Amino acid sequence: MTPDTTFRRLARRTASAFAVVCMMTAGTTTAAQAQDLSYLQGLLDAMAEGTWVKASTNLYSDAWASPLDGGLPSGTYSDPGAVVKSWSNIAWDPNRARLMLWGGGHAAYMGNEMYLWEGASGTWTRGSLPSRLVSGGNAVFYVVDDAAPQSAHSYDNGLFLPHIDRYVTFGGAAFNTGAGFVTRDANGNPVGAGPWLWDPSKADANKVGGTTGSGYLPSVEGGQMWANRADTYTGTRGQSPLEGTSAYREENGRDVVYTTRDSNASGFPNLYRYMPGDPATNELDRWDVVGRSWNASSSQSAAAIDSDNGYYVRISNKANTYDEFGLGLWDLNQIDLGSDALIGDRWIELHDSTGAIFRTNRDMGIAFDEASGRFYLWDGKDFGTVYSTAPEFDASGTLLDAWTVTKHTSAGAQPEGNFANGVLGKWIYVAELQAFIALDEYNAATQDAAVWLYKPQITMIPEPQAAAMLIAGLIALQWRRKAQARRG
Repeated sequence: MTPDTTFRRLARRTASAFAVVCMMTAGTTTAAQAQDLSYLQGLLDAMAEGTWVKASTNLYSDAWASPLDGGLPSGTYSDPGAVVKSWSNIAWDPNRARLMLWGGGHAAYMGNEMYLWEGASGTWTRGSLPSRLVSGGNAVFYVVDDAAPQSAHSYDNGLFLPHIDRYVTFGGAAFNTGAGFVTRDANGNPVGAGPWLWDPSKADANKVGGTTGSGYLPSVEGGQMWANRADTYTGTRGQSPLEGTSAYREENGRDVVYTTRDSNASGFPNLYRYMPGDPATNELDRWDVVGRSWNASSSQSAAAIDSDNGYYVRISNKANTYDEFGLGLWDLNQIDLGSDALIGDRWIELHDSTGAIFRTNRDMGIAFDEASGRFYLWDGKDFGTVYSTAPEFDASGTLLDAWTVTKHTSAGAQPEGNFANGVLGKWIYVAELQAFIALDEYNAATQDAAVWLYKPQITMIPEPQAAAMLIAGLIALQWRRKAQARRG
C-alpha cells in the first residue's frame, strides 16, 4: 500500500465517521431521518470478525402478492423465486437503509415488481405490484402501458444512485426474448429502452409500478414509479448490457456508474461511464465510452471499484483462454473525458499464500471493503467461505500483475450458497456498516431467500483525536513533498 493510499483511506474513513455522527445528532435531511441502522449495527456489534449472521426476520415469500392482490396469475413463469435464482443482483439504498431486489426475465419470471428488504427491521416487503404484459409476437412481450420495464436478468447491472435518489437497472436478458428492454414506437414496432430509473419515494406494495390500469387487476392504482431514460441522454450509450457488470462511485458530488457493455457476445466488453441527469430538473444523462478490453475477457461476471486507488476490477479470464480465471482491471485515473482515446485493461493473476494459482469463476460476486482496502469474493460453493485480495505494488509504487489471495473460512451459522446461476451482484459492501450483505440462494422448500451479514476483519482505526492529528500530519507531509518537488 502506498502512503497516498493510506492517507486517502484514513481521510475518507474519518470523514465517513464524522458524517454518521452528524446524521445521528442533527438529522437535517430526509434521508438521514429515514435511515435506521440500529438493528443491523446491533447484530454486527455482537459478531466476531470473520463470521456471518442471518439478518432477515421473515420469509422472502411473505412479500409476494397473490392473484387476489394483483400478483401474477398462476402459470408458467409466475414463481417469484426465480427473481433470486435467475442471474439477479441486489442494491443498497443508503438513504433508507434497505435492500432492493429486482429481476426475473427470460425463460424465468415475467413479473417486474420491486422487492424491498428493510434494514431497520430485517423484514421483506414489496415496493410495487407487477405490470401486465401483452404479446408482440416473436417472443416479444410489452408492458401494457410501456411505462415500466419488462422483467430481466439483472446480473450485476442494478445499483442505487443516492444523490438523485433513484434505483437504476441497465437490464439484461428481458422477458421473453432474452434481449434488451423494448417499448413500442408510434407504429407499434419495438424500440430499445432503458436504462430505467425507479423512484423509491413512490414505493407502495399495493400499486403497480406503471400507470393506473396497467396491473393484473384493472382497479389497481398506478404509482408511476419508473422512468425510461432511453432518449434522455447525450454521448455514446453503445452496446448490449447482457451479462454486464457495473459499479458506483461518487465524482465531484455526482452519481457516476461505470458499466461494461458488449457487442455480439464477443467476451471483450467496452467500459462506459454513465452519469445520470437529475430527474427533478429534466437534466440529460451523459454516456461516454472510456475503456476497451484486450487482455482480460468476460461474459457473466461481477465488478467493484477500489475506491482507494481508482481501479475498476471485474471477474475475468485471461484473453484467449477458457479456464485461466483471475481479474481484469481498468485504471480509472487514466480516463480523459476530453479525448476519444480509450484506456486499456490489465490481466491480474491470483495466487494463494503458497504461490499456487488461485482461479476465480464466473459465479463469483466481488465487493470492495473500504475499511481494509481489500476485495472480497464469494461464490457460495463452500457455504460462507470467502476470499480476499488487494492490489500489490513494487518498491517504486508500480502496480503488479500478480496478487495474493487469502481464504477466510467461518465457524457457526452461514449461508447455504450452492447457487444455480451464480452470486454475481448478490454480494455487496455497505460502507456505513463496514460489513457485507449477501442474498442467499432461493430455497424452494421454505420459499425463502435469506439475507445475511458478513463482518470482515477490520483494520484498527485511531481514536478521533489521534486520527485528526494523523491526518494533519499527513497533509503537512504532502505539502512538504510538493514543495520539495517544486524546488527540484
